[in-house]
Amino acid sequence: MSGFEDRSAVVVGVDGSEEARRALRWAAATAIKTNRPLHIVHTWLWPAFRVPLGPVPGAAPSSGLRAAAERVLQTARREVEGSWPGIDLTTVLVYGEPAVVLVDMSRDAEIVVVGSRGLGGFSGLLLGSVGLHVSSRAHCPVVVVRGEERETGAVIVGVDGSEGSVTALERAFETSAALGARLVALTTWDFPVGLAPDPSKGTYQRSLEDRARMALAQAVAPWRDKHPGVQVEEVVVQGAPASALVDASRGARLVVLGSHGAGGLRGLVLGSVSHAVLHHAHCPVMIVPRERHS
Repeated sequence: MSGFEDRSAVVVGVDGSEEARRALRWAAATAIKTNRPLHIVHTWLWPAFRVPLGPVPGAAPSSGLRAAAERVLQTARREVEGSWPGIDLTTVLVYGEPAVVLVDMSRDAEIVVVGSRGLGGFSGLLLGSVGLHVSSRAHCPVVVVRGEERETGAVIVGVDGSEGSVTALERAFETSAALGARLVALTTWDFPVGLAPDPSKGTYQRSLEDRARMALAQAVAPWRDKHPGVQVEEVVVQGAPASALVDASRGARLVVLGSHGAGGLRGLVLGSVSHAVLHHAHCPVMIVPRERHS
C-alpha cells in the first residue's frame, strides 16, 4: 500500500541526484501554487540483498545504508522547507522497486513528479524503464521534469480528437488556470502517405488544414466555457506531431499529453511521439492517463 491516503497530494521521487532535486523544486512549487500537500518518497532495495543496513562495528552511528537513505530525505526536506516555509510536507522511505512504488502511490496522488534521470533508487528515469513505466501505468498525471524550469511561458497541450487528448485538455486548462499561464492547444495535419505537397493541390491542402482547425476549435470550446479566465491560443501545424510539440516546448512552461492518442498524435506514451517528446522537450512534460481517479 502507498501509505498516503490524501488523494490531493503531489508525490515526488528523490534519490539525491541533481535531476531529482529539480523535480523536487518543481513539485514543491506546484504544491504551493495549487494548495496541495507534498509527499517526498525515496525507495531502496538493499534489504532484499540481506546486507547489514546499519553502521559497521566501530563506525559512526550516522553511517550505514539506512542512514544514507534517510539523509536523502532529510536533505530534500531541508531544501523544501528553506524555500517554501510552512509547506504541508511528508517524507517516506519505502522498500521496493521505484517504478512499482510510484505507480502504487499514484492511486492516492493528484500528480507524480520524477526527474529525467536519476541515481540509486530512481536510476534510469526517462532514458530507462522507470520513467516510461510510471508514465504509462500511473493512475494520475505524471510530470517528467526535464529541459528548463520556467515560471513564465505557456502551457502546451497536444490535441488530436481522441479520448486521451480530451482528458489532457481538461488537465491543461486546470493547470493553466492554477498557474495563471497562457494555454496553447496544438494539433497537426499532413498530406496522406505517398501524397507529396504540390502547388496544384492548394485547395486540397487548405481543406485538410481547415478540417484540422475546425476539429481543434470544437475540442477546445467546452473547456473555454468552463475556464473563461484562461487565455487560449489554437495552433495548427503541418508536419510531424512530435517535431511540432518539441518545437513548441521552446520557451514553454509545460507540455501536456494524453496517455493514448489517435490520428495526428497517435501512439502517445507507448508510441514514438511520446518517446520523442519525453526525450527532447525543452521543458517539463506531463502525461495524463485516460481515466482519472475521483
